[in-house]
Amino acid sequence: MIIFKGSVGDEIILNTGHDLEDATKIEMRVITPSGSNEVWDAVAHTTPEHIVHTIQEGEMVDEGIYIVRAYVEWEELHSYLGKPVLVHCLDISYVVPINEVRRTIQDKNPDRPLLSDEEIYDSLAASGGDTLAASLACAEALVARGAHKVSKKIGDRQINYSDLLGHYQALVEVLQAKIQQRDFSHGTYRGGKVEDKYPIKFLYSDAN
Repeated sequence: MIIFKGSVGDEIILNTGHDLEDATKIEMRVITPSGSNEVWDAVAHTTPEHIVHTIQEGEMVDEGIYIVRAYVEWEELHSYLGKPVLVHCLDISYVVPINEVRRTIQDKNPDRPLLSDEEIYDSLAASGGDTLAASLACAEALVARGAHKVSKKIGDRQINYSDLLGHYQALVEVLQAKIQQRDFSHGTYRGGKVEDKYPIKFLYSDAN
């Protein structure tokens, strides 16, 4: 899960797997990137067995990974502490490259994404922020899912990645060609005779 720094009003929703009707305490227990412990108020979500916390001013101000767990009590008879969920807090500057990758791979419907922000961010991190290379990695991931006939349900929509296989196979070829052309023009293409950014500095000379 990804939350952008300063996203006051955004929601974090966790599944408890328990009926919350008689719950007497609902909260989220958090370990911040600095290692400090925080407790965030939460309430039952409209989705059964889920709880929600709305990010407040002063929360998630540090970039890094927050470890968030659901905590519920029922009249002190028993309690539930959920599994850790990793929430990546990123600077708002990551919005631009993530959206650029989405445009490149034609994953532009925010309500029905093919890939999560976290998956795209991981590709960007692995490529050193190269959006073209990250787009290629994301397209290859969608091809792999289609090849394995992986399906995914988002809300009321069922995505069958196998239906997208041909489209993303073609996109992979296009992106590979673009990257090869770009790297060749910068002297970094290693498939031919062009050396890595011309490490030898050539000097003009009158010698024959």
